[in-house]
Amino acid sequence: MKLYVGLQVVDACVEAIGSKKVGIKLQQGVTFSGLLETEEDSFLQLAYLGPELEKRNLAYVDQSSLNRDPYYK
Repeated sequence: MKLYVGLQVVDACVEAIGSKKVGIKLQQGVTFSGLLETEEDSFLQLAYLGPELEKRNLAYVDQSSLNRDPYYK
């Protein structure tokens, strides 16, 4: 569900201002309210999001981690 909503937001931005002015930052593994995203969940999400974002021909896609440290050791 969260991937669907995120893609809807990207699509709305692309429609409003064009894909050459839209970027997105993906930050996998961030905790929220004590919930931790597993490495497998992150992989599955990125495996789906990558091709979907590529179809949209965005100006910028950033995949990063906090402090450049890997989340999964």
